[in-house]
Amino acid sequence: MCVGFFNSKLPWILYFLERSRGILSSVSPLSARFDAYLKMGVILKSIRRGIKNMKLRSYRTEDILELTKLWNQIVEDGCYFPQDQPFTPIEAAEFFAEQTDVVCAFEETQLAGFYILHPNLTGRCSHVANASYGVAEGQRGKGIGRLLVEHSLQNARERGFSGFQFNAVVASNLAAIRLYKDLGFREVGKIQGGYRQKDGRLVDMIIFYQQLLQDNAPTDEKTV
Repeated sequence: MCVGFFNSKLPWILYFLERSRGILSSVSPLSARFDAYLKMGVILKSIRRGIKNMKLRSYRTEDILELTKLWNQIVEDGCYFPQDQPFTPIEAAEFFAEQTDVVCAFEETQLAGFYILHPNLTGRCSHVANASYGVAEGQRGKGIGRLLVEHSLQNARERGFSGFQFNAVVASNLAAIRLYKDLGFREVGKIQGGYRQKDGRLVDMIIFYQQLLQDNAPTDEKTV
């Protein structure tokens, strides 16, 4: 057993959280420490096993319906994607076919997440990549988002993109912001009130950038 775990505040926090949710039946904080430790061990093993068993591949025609369903769920949430109208399967098929790549993450046969990769802009700006990511609600918190972002970065490098830019990271999406920074993205701009959430509230949009190919890095220190 990890002595540091039992001496930390984490078990106590877990104890009161789990008690409030009715998960821990024991009334003893001491025994709850052991319960919390065991529960955390099970959760961590499940996460590791899930990531290990996760298979990533480019989408196929037979994936369209599940992809469309997940995409539309995120659009309906109104918290992450700029789109405000769901796709029909035909519209989705056309949209996904236009992307540089669409990669799906599967846990066994279940679609757990995806990302779409494409140039951020056309013409003279097409050497910079852009991507959007989606993770099924029941699959969140398992590290699938990190897996997708890491895969997309390598995918973009292999396809010759020299940079990677996110144009509209919603400021309230704290998990994504932490992940992007952890993976080497820098915040290079912010648009105040640039995103209108489903409830009508305006929140900031953050622009992130990462240089992928150093041979093409800008020489002017003032540029991104």
